[in-house]
Amino acid sequence: MKEVKELSEWKETVYPVLISKKEEFHLLGYDTASTEEIWDCLLSKLERRKTEYQLHQFVEAIFKLSVNEYMNWLTITAVTTTNIDLLDEENRILFGK
Repeated sequence: MKEVKELSEWKETVYPVLISKKEEFHLLGYDTASTEEIWDCLLSKLERRKTEYQLHQFVEAIFKLSVNEYMNWLTITAVTTTNIDLLDEENRILFGK
């Protein structure tokens, strides 16, 4: 059993499952989905749940990840993370500052 912090040790082991999930999202029309974003989404989701996982539970969590959960995570991440340099550049373009 592993805690969420230790799950990154399994990334190579579950990589084929991540690729499968990415291809599923692509078939559903979400062509920008990447294995790295799916991985990050999954880790953030699992941090809110149980503290320990076995490999089969981790693989199940990947397969159960829905497009809705993934898109919600992407939206929240986009809103909550700000790039100050990008904001400064936008202000300079918009307001000539």
